[in-house]
Amino acid sequence: MAKKKTKNTFIGIDYETAATPKAQADGVPVFCSHDAIIGIEKAIPNPKNPNQHDDKQVELLGSIIEATGWRQPITISKRSGFIVKGHGRLMAAIKKGWKEVPVDYQEYSNDAEEWADLIADNRLAELSTLDTGRLIDLIGDMDGTIVIINDYEFDANFTEPEHANKIVITSYDGEKYYNGSLDFGKSKRFYLGGDTMFENTKFVYETSMLFVGNFHNMHFGKGLEMPEYGSGSLYVVSGYQFGMSDPVDTQVSATLTVESGHYYCFVGYTRGTPAGGTQYTFGGTQTINLSGGTVQRVYGGPTQANTGDGIVFNMTGGEVRDSVFVGGDQFYYSNNAELNISGGKINRLCLQNVIGSTVLNWTGGEIAAMEKIYGVNKDGTVDVSKLAGNATYTLTHANVTPTAEMLALFDKTEAGTAAPKFTASRTYADAFTDVPANAWFYTYVKTAYEYALANGTGKASFSPDTTFTVAQALTAAANIHKAYTGKTIDTAGAANWFDPYVSYCVANGIITANQFADYNKNITRGEMCKMAVEVYENLMNVEASCASGARYFTDTQEMEINFAFEQGIINGVKLADGRASYIQGMKHYCPDGITALYGHDYEPLPAFFAGADGWLSGLPGIFPKFCVDLFNLCTVQQDAPAARKLWDKMQDFIDYFITYSNNDPHWHEVFKYVLKCFGFDAGLPRMPLGDLLPEEKKKVDALLADMDVTIKATNLIK
Repeated sequence: MAKKKTKNTFIGIDYETAATPKAQADGVPVFCSHDAIIGIEKAIPNPKNPNQHDDKQVELLGSIIEATGWRQPITISKRSGFIVKGHGRLMAAIKKGWKEVPVDYQEYSNDAEEWADLIADNRLAELSTLDTGRLIDLIGDMDGTIVIINDYEFDANFTEPEHANKIVITSYDGEKYYNGSLDFGKSKRFYLGGDTMFENTKFVYETSMLFVGNFHNMHFGKGLEMPEYGSGSLYVVSGYQFGMSDPVDTQVSATLTVESGHYYCFVGYTRGTPAGGTQYTFGGTQTINLSGGTVQRVYGGPTQANTGDGIVFNMTGGEVRDSVFVGGDQFYYSNNAELNISGGKINRLCLQNVIGSTVLNWTGGEIAAMEKIYGVNKDGTVDVSKLAGNATYTLTHANVTPTAEMLALFDKTEAGTAAPKFTASRTYADAFTDVPANAWFYTYVKTAYEYALANGTGKASFSPDTTFTVAQALTAAANIHKAYTGKTIDTAGAANWFDPYVSYCVANGIITANQFADYNKNITRGEMCKMAVEVYENLMNVEASCASGARYFTDTQEMEINFAFEQGIINGVKLADGRASYIQGMKHYCPDGITALYGHDYEPLPAFFAGADGWLSGLPGIFPKFCVDLFNLCTVQQDAPAARKLWDKMQDFIDYFITYSNNDPHWHEVFKYVLKCFGFDAGLPRMPLGDLLPEEKKKVDALLADMDVTIKATNLIK
């Protein structure tokens, strides 16, 4: 019996099979039909493949292949020699360091047929349907993500199969937001079978809806759409909804986190009356984190029956429109409570039914009213005030001003130190020799240094042209956060220089643990932007969201990046999509807050007339004089006929330059050849691209002649 097991960051599979593999590819069993096992360097990706795979997808796919063997080969066209299906599998094999892969060679009668197969393969995921229960059952003990790409209807109450690790249910696959929704119908219940997160999708329900955590961690993340309270009532119970049968686990701890959405109530422990009137005493700590969205009521402790132990309520944003009942409702109580309020708004804070210690740390946000309540049952046999004879109430506050009535509710009050904002702590004396005073970034470097937000790479160097690693970005984020809050970072005894900054960012909610597998890798612009937004949300006590779900970029739909644009955190755009209408939209919504550079070659005229501030693409790299003249005619002289005439002179070359037909050369090949014609030997493009064919060179020469460009270097700037 062949048996293979693997565990890694994204997936945990115990896979066992008695099947005999057909072959081995660098030690990995191959079960699928294939024509050959080839060296991985011979599998050449199609340079025009429209499908992209992020690092997490690639690592996940590699782990699956490693665990289960090759169940699908990589398909290669006999016509072009390029991969048609299996680009992700190739990337996974490369990431795993494998030297061989199984391939299937297929015939295509023409380029269109090959291209259609490639596109069809990439669209399959968008056309699939979903059985959520089976998917969760299939995922089992793995961390997994279920992407809802259309409307999924629940025809009955739903109970997740038990799962050991976290499941994420979303309509965003890391690249694209789908118009997906979870339609629960009327008065349904959703019971968790393990830690579960919902984000970037839509909830549809009639009358009411109940989520029951069963003491698993439950997370309602960003980007959730659902009816406002009044159109329906959404209940969230972190623990049990009674009506359930025994056995009941009473030693439990769980966390409920809410970042967006509209709810009727949150319950930290349990709701409902146990069968037979049994009263349970629960141990453990229930934590509720609220950073966005709205809720009418929050019950830290149990409701309708039972008693709780520890309660932690952390609020950095969002709004409680009615009340927070700390210990429980009616005459049901809890032992201890800790409340940390640094943002958002609470209409009424009821210090209710806590019989031990209650600590309120209030450093931001608004609490409109407070009161202290102890419940009594109808016949007087349960009087919580008599159980709370030794109860203590402590208030620590900073940046806020409690009323005299509020202060009177506490046995001990202490005014903390107000959080410092950004202040300069040192002077920049032009120490970095690679940051000249006339550099566009000089002022930014100077300010960052003086406010202790950034240091150089050496005593006299800042290295402005080098790449930025994840570790360096986290260090910058930690420095910004501590400069604003007045916190400190202990760097003593760290195994790696960046470990303290990583720990600080995790502890302060800027990143999650294990969010980055490699701290020495270069950070992407998107990752850097999202990190900046997390810092902004954390410090400003706001939830990042875009007006009406607006999306401003064609190469990403991630809400945080679009939010950063709306807030002015980023203000430069390379529009790689090429549609001039995006320039018009950006200039309309942010007339004074954005620098928009047109990022393609085929619509510069309408882009310039729509207000583009520049041109960042291939054509200006080989014909700067033509392009500058075109820009000036459109934006400075506003001479449309003259601009049209100049563009007509360039049109035929542009059509050939940016063509996407497989019968014509890639634009990068043309670009390199034109530079060589002008006397600048830029070498050849990377494989699988190469030099132009002789007939293609003749075509380019003729097009240049039609533009009245003589083939010599002096005309590069003519």
